Amino acid sequence: MFHTANEHTLYVYGKAFATEEDRTVSLKHGWNVLPYLRTESQNLRDALASYYSYATEGDIVKSHDEFAVFSAAGKWEGNLTFMQPGSGYMLYRGADTNASLTYTPSPGDALYNANHKPANKTSFNNPEAASNMTMIAKIASLWQNEDMEDGAGLSAYIGDELVGFARPQVVNGDTLLLLNIQNDKPGKLRFEYEGLPTETEDGTELTYQADSHHGTIANPVVFILSQNADGKVKKRLIDGRIYIFHGEHIYNVQGAAVAEPKKRNSHK
Repeated sequence: MFHTANEHTLYVYGKAFATEEDRTVSLKHGWNVLPYLRTESQNLRDALASYYSYATEGDIVKSHDEFAVFSAAGKWEGNLTFMQPGSGYMLYRGADTNASLTYTPSPGDALYNANHKPANKTSFNNPEAASNMTMIAKIASLWQNEDMEDGAGLSAYIGDELVGFARPQVVNGDTLLLLNIQNDKPGKLRFEYEGLPTETEDGTELTYQADSHHGTIANPVVFILSQNADGKVKKRLIDGRIYIFHGEHIYNVQGAAVAEPKKRNSHK
């Protein structure tokens, strides 16, 4: 990160790294600044191939907008799928031992076209924020593949300012939300799923803290529909079950979207 009080154009000059030692990044336990030393984009799995034998479940790679976590299945799971020249990254190493990562060049590196970059599906971006925190979450009873296409997702706010948004994605058979929260000031976080107030299942209040992380793939932070919904939310009892009506959307008490309920016909 670079901070300047006044607007400047910054020019950076250098030469290609010629040796493997030059292209090797040393990594320690905890957060590490992770430069990307290739001149062409590469998918995350291949870019971090030399780190694979060091990786442990829960390791995190993040950019400003996205992140991925190393799963028990030995895969990088998340919305960060490519590493790109000119972008900054950080890597969290869970193991106490030191490790290293070596970038291997390819013949196409020198021919990289800066205008040809793979498009990551960024859910939210706040370019004014210099830091972020990450979270692996789920909505109680949100079933696999539900709302995967209609733009539904979990939003994070500090006050009325949107600081993060994530859409559901299936990871190891479970529907999770990998939330990258971007902000510069501490504050209490509040959450909404499809406009409905939500809260953590255990009642824990979360605050913004740069580079903190909550939840794992195996034990995500679980959210439920808040009982303090505002007047725009209507609750109705239909055939012994409570349904929440919010605009054109209908939810069960766990916060999962459902189809419009139909009353049973009492006539035989």
